[in-house]
Amino acid sequence: MIGGISIHCNGMFWLWGNIGNYVISYFHFLGDKRATHRMGVAVIPVYMSFCDFTAPSSAFLMKRIHVKLIIALGAAFLLGGILLASYMTTWWSFFVSYSVLTPLGIGIFYWVPIFCAWEWFPERKGLISGLIVGSIGMGNFAFNMISTTLINPDNVLPGTIEGTTDILFPKEIAERFPKMIRQCMVPWTILCVIAICLITRHPKYDIRNKQSRQSETKSSEVENTDKANDE
Repeated sequence: MIGGISIHCNGMFWLWGNIGNYVISYFHFLGDKRATHRMGVAVIPVYMSFCDFTAPSSAFLMKRIHVKLIIALGAAFLLGGILLASYMTTWWSFFVSYSVLTPLGIGIFYWVPIFCAWEWFPERKGLISGLIVGSIGMGNFAFNMISTTLINPDNVLPGTIEGTTDILFPKEIAERFPKMIRQCMVPWTILCVIAICLITRHPKYDIRNKQSRQSETKSSEVENTDKANDE
């Protein structure tokens, strides 16, 4: 359960609501006129779509590979996507890194800690699910404050910038965006490592899963043998 809370409280899920204006301001001052609030509203829908698209893969992967590998794979997409986004110099390259690669990682591991926790606490599935999923909000609350402290410690308010109707942050504030992301990568990586170390299946279900895979393998071998004999 602690591992599930760790991986889900990384704070990236709804972080865009806090950093969006900083990101748009950053790319505006890089000279990319496609970085506008009108384009920024597309981030969350695309983000959620890719997350939901890959979420069902958790159950599929749990039957075939170790859960720690699934968590590690998802964390690699998650951390790699957002780190790559901090190095992008155009709006669309950032958009793909942040809104596609990052949620792919979340989707891959989203259900794994919940399924594993259910195996360990079968009589407390509702409580366990609430604690793990609720940690998403806790992480967002914490990292919203952390990210604001790093990028805008003096709480400078956005204002009208010449050349656009958008309300943006000053250039000296916006330029801190890449560094802020890379600083947040430290606790995010630590949380992912904790999850990889702690999340594991209950031995009873792990053995059952291995036996099921072995049975499927034998059935497949028998079918292949029968086909070969018929030929």
